[in-house]
Amino acid sequence: MQRINLCGLSLGGSVVLQFALCCPHMLKRLVLMVPWPWLGGWYACSRWNLLAYRLCVSCLLTRRLIAATLFGDAGKISTELVDEVRAAALAEDASKAFQSFQLSETYGGKPTGRLLPELPKIDCPVLLVHGSKDPAVPLADAEAGATIMPQMRLKVFEEHKHRPQKESPERFLQTLDEFADATAESV
Repeated sequence: MQRINLCGLSLGGSVVLQFALCCPHMLKRLVLMVPWPWLGGWYACSRWNLLAYRLCVSCLLTRRLIAATLFGDAGKISTELVDEVRAAALAEDASKAFQSFQLSETYGGKPTGRLLPELPKIDCPVLLVHGSKDPAVPLADAEAGATIMPQMRLKVFEEHKHRPQKESPERFLQTLDEFADATAESV
């Protein structure tokens, strides 16, 4: 069987880590973008979570929400991005589906925070991309993960928040290319 490269963003990064621990023989490389959920279960169950979805009824409030949580440079927030976030947030039962996923990651299985002691078992090359100003996942969490994973490379995007790959896609792709080149012989 051919081994694969796997990439995960935010809570999806948690899923990637769990897969890596379950099926390490299937992996060539991992790319993680801000994978440690800091807010956890209290946020998923709180009114703040639902409020974030309701704010997206307004284009202006959606833009401000993106600037507060996802992008460090508000000038990079396009009308298309605002429309994309609004459409996703206002879709029927969007908040329920994501809340269910958040709760599952926080309370079910092995949430990422509880995976920290197991991370040294991951022996394939790992790239961790993180925004230095991420309000949801502290940079210190990424740095802690990077110190205990044997083959991890941490790439911090200064002045970025929770979506560095979306805010600076060219730089993100360059980072991926450099990682692939640097790890080509080890996979």
